[in-house]
Amino acid sequence: MKSLFFSTVLIVATLIQTANAALIINEVNLGDEDYIELVNTGNTAIDLQGYSINFFESSSDVFTFTNSFFLASGDILVVGEEPSHDIDVDFNIPINHGTAFSIAMFNATGTLIDFITAIQNINVPNGASFIGGPLADVVDDNLYVYQRVKDTHSGNTFYASDWTIASPTEGQPPIAFTAQIPEPSSFAILALGMIGLFSRKLKATK
Repeated sequence: MKSLFFSTVLIVATLIQTANAALIINEVNLGDEDYIELVNTGNTAIDLQGYSINFFESSSDVFTFTNSFFLASGDILVVGEEPSHDIDVDFNIPINHGTAFSIAMFNATGTLIDFITAIQNINVPNGASFIGGPLADVVDDNLYVYQRVKDTHSGNTFYASDWTIASPTEGQPPIAFTAQIPEPSSFAILALGMIGLFSRKLKATK
């Protein structure tokens, strides 16, 4: 019974941590200086060490956060191919107007956490889907970018309807998206309830 109790506490604690941390791709720029914006839409800081981004056109170029790097709640991180960006990947990012590409982001355990593809559904990770896509081409990559307006993904299912083509807003707050993140308070209430329940059961068996 005690092992079940502690297992439940561990599961609930994991759920709370997951609910508090959610990293998404917010903007993709195909202009002269390719970059993507990452946003922490959760309630706690995320250590990006071990996270990786797979940029795919005709082949893969992967950037991995090799060192500890904390992104605070609500913060934006610009990852690009120039030293002027927050993070310089040190290679030419292979995303271009007129050519099919995809971007897949994985957490430190190798779990897919975000995905986007344009012009053609290309290099879609196993078990993932991009519903309603691919995204249409950006006609003028000096004026327009792919920009996220909401986050309705669930598991490995991502939606083209979460994205639009808009003017670049590098480093600025996301435009009116609503991240689908469970309220931490809900998990806290659930945790307290489950802990109380198992505590009573433990006392009853003594």
